Amino acid sequence: MTCQSNYQRYYYDSIKLRLFHITLPDDRDGPILFYDALGISLEENTYHELFMRMENCNGACSGIVEICRFSRVQKIDIQQQFMSRFNQFRFLTKMTDEQGEGPFILDEILAKPPYVGMEGIWEKFKLEVARYYIQQLSLVTGIQVDLSR
Repeated sequence: MTCQSNYQRYYYDSIKLRLFHITLPDDRDGPILFYDALGISLEENTYHELFMRMENCNGACSGIVEICRFSRVQKIDIQQQFMSRFNQFRFLTKMTDEQGEGPFILDEILAKPPYVGMEGIWEKFKLEVARYYIQQLSLVTGIQVDLSR
């Protein structure tokens, strides 16, 4: 597996009450790019202020909380939970051993015949998993999130 280029990390700024993400460059000398929750580049003064607080991200007054992404083990577990619902997919559990740090491996597998019909069910399953994690984040941060829609 190749490393994912331009790896993104997600954060919550509890001082300015906003979600944002950064993109780390492939080249260590390249710039770290900051984006708001909509994927729009941040203004220079906002970028500078966040960059300075990110330098001391672990400090008590930084106000920045990293939103953790799924680990390889979590991705394998989520995919195996999905596949356990379908007996004919038992052999695919071995494929999840190939899971890397990038996207779910089932995204790639279920996009190909003969599994393409399962792709919609998998997408709904991922949305339910995301809903659960968003609710947990909401409880931790105190941000009210309406997931009823």
